[in-house]
Amino acid sequence: MRHRPVTRIALALMMWAVSAFQNAAFATFTIPSDSPIPLQTCFFSRNVQPDDADPKWRALLAQNSGMTGHECRDLENNLHYQVRYVAPNVAGVCRMFEEEVFPAQPDSLAIIAISYGWNRQGLTPVIRGKGWSQTVPPAWAKRHYRRYSGTLALVKAGACPGGDSEAYIPVHHVPDGMLKQFTGLWTRVSATHEALEQTVMGAPLAFHFGSPPYDDDASKRRIVVMLEQAPRIDDIACDLRDCIARLDRIYVHFDAGPDGVMITGVEEGVQP
Repeated sequence: MRHRPVTRIALALMMWAVSAFQNAAFATFTIPSDSPIPLQTCFFSRNVQPDDADPKWRALLAQNSGMTGHECRDLENNLHYQVRYVAPNVAGVCRMFEEEVFPAQPDSLAIIAISYGWNRQGLTPVIRGKGWSQTVPPAWAKRHYRRYSGTLALVKAGACPGGDSEAYIPVHHVPDGMLKQFTGLWTRVSATHEALEQTVMGAPLAFHFGSPPYDDDASKRRIVVMLEQAPRIDDIACDLRDCIARLDRIYVHFDAGPDGVMITGVEEGVQP
């Protein structure tokens, strides 16, 4: 069937609009070559409990019942503050929600609503604190810093640990069911050397974060050794392709299969 001229025009306009939108979107996040080096966050760091924390920080934590704090330093030694709230256990999954705040003028007032997600509706604590703000400081904003907001999770029966527990894992777009299934799978896989070796040697090698190896078997054996030395899962993230669990420099890809979660690939990241 031949397209009518008006259809061709409509298609051309639609393609132009999509192209313009994509260009505009990319332009929004483009950093000029002469811009300062972007400032990084430190959400993945353990709590350093610095001696030189802002005096208002302890007051903020004391004013808000149920809230805990996390302080960390980025690679440039800048101090970051994150407030934490732990949601009640839902079907064996605990979730902790983090929001970054910044020291501000004494008369400033930060009002932060913590969203627990679609399956924890109705539980929305509000944090209030004078002398704090959610606005990124101007010097950091010039370096394209974005305020951190994140979620940590833990598979556990019963009451959830407090916000100062290191058992929680940073997660990004990981449903409760996927988290529970992978945690159970990884517990079985990592229980013995034989089970871990069999799983890794039977999984495809992925190349999202590293470079293709010269010898697949040698690379997989090295991954087995590194996984045995990795103390815990550092973080888990899911996107439209699959989910990835990071253990130090090793990335374990997994996805939902016909019989539950299955490991779809392993890889070694580039040496920092």
